[in-house]
Amino acid sequence: YQRRVHGQLVLAMANELNIDQSVTLVALNGYEGCWRRMERKGTFGDGVLVIDDYGHHPLEAKATIKALKEAYPDQKLLCVFQPHTHDRTLKLYDDFVTSFTDADEVIVTDIYEARKDIESEKVDVEKFVEDIKTKSSV
Repeated sequence: YQRRVHGQLVLAMANELNIDQSVTLVALNGYEGCWRRMERKGTFGDGVLVIDDYGHHPLEAKATIKALKEAYPDQKLLCVFQPHTHDRTLKLYDDFVTSFTDADEVIVTDIYEARKDIESEKVDVEKFVEDIKTKSSV
C-alpha cells in the first residue's frame, strides 16, 4: 500500500517537473527499496520468509505490517518488535500499543537502549506487552 502511494507521489512530482512519464516509470520499475525497509533476508525452514524492517515509529510499524499483510494475505504474520529507546517508547506508548492489529502474533524484545546514559524513565516491558495484546488484539 505504502509503496503504491509513494509511487503515485513520484509520478505526480515528475509530472510537475516536466519529466517524461516513460523515464519516471523506468526509474520506478527499477527501484528496489531502501536499505532496512522491508528488506527480504531470505526463506528458511519450510518456506518461512523473513523480512527485516527498521521502522521504529508507530505509524511506520503499522504501515509496514499492513503492507506485508496485503502482500502475503495467506501467510501467518509474526512480528518481532524491538522498541528503540525508552524515551521514544514512553512518548509514543499509546500509539505503539495499537500498531500491531494486522499481525497474527507479536514478540516484543527488550528495549534497545541507545541512550541509556540520559534516559531517566524505563518502560515496563511486561505491561507494554500486555497492553499490545489488549489494544492490538494479538
